[in-house]
Amino acid sequence: MTAPEPGRGGTHDRAQDPARAAASGALVAEDLRVAYGKVTVLEDVSFRVVPGEVVALLGTNGAGKSTLLRTISGLVRPIAGSLALAGEDLTRLRPPEIVRRGVLQVPGGRATFPGLTVAESLTVGALTVPRSEREARTAEVIDRFPWLAERRDQLAGTLSGGQQQMLALARALVCRPRILLVDELSLGLAPVVVGELLEVVASLRTAGVGVVVVEQHVDLALSFADRAYFLERGRVRFEGPAAELRGRRDLLRAVFLAGAAAGPTG
Repeated sequence: MTAPEPGRGGTHDRAQDPARAAASGALVAEDLRVAYGKVTVLEDVSFRVVPGEVVALLGTNGAGKSTLLRTISGLVRPIAGSLALAGEDLTRLRPPEIVRRGVLQVPGGRATFPGLTVAESLTVGALTVPRSEREARTAEVIDRFPWLAERRDQLAGTLSGGQQQMLALARALVCRPRILLVDELSLGLAPVVVGELLEVVASLRTAGVGVVVVEQHVDLALSFADRAYFLERGRVRFEGPAAELRGRRDLLRAVFLAGAAAGPTG
């Protein structure tokens, strides 16, 4: 499929129309409410991503971004609202069932199993794949990340931070996800490494994968995202083309200040 230009809102209309979104294979969350005990973390959050688009999920610290991803993944149950993929209700499914339907999450930080080799890590990623397809799927991923073949016997925990995040992405891609959720891919990494990782994520657009990226490097995320959401205190404050959010310095100021205070750590 031909991808829209980043930030131009080419998928905006499809994402807004529920019927068309379902027909296109979209992931659709409607009016989600999530609480931890008596504390409400998400309030009436609606969210959509269609195959072949990259959506930036932004917001201040504690706004509910990671909670939204965990809810989509089935790790957290909403107390109200619904979640569907291509029209199929996912709201009460367990995480493994959601994975089998093609929704995968790459957690933030060094999301690997340190004691496993690179090859073993990819094997773990392929556990939900039919046995007859595992070898071919793994070969596809190695074609995308050729350095994996050179380090197949190296322990994941001895890789650099950027390589570990690449391995985490590769492990998810073995499953050929329909929707990929990437939480804080850049956590603790230098900007140059972040740029390389986000280029890989953006390239998934041409493969028809819907990608949701939670990212503190706001300008970088918005430079390649098609659409964006901005969460504040558990509510959606902005939804629309990424280019429009880039101009909303009133919303982004707090994120920039937090990013400047944290800085890269490796």
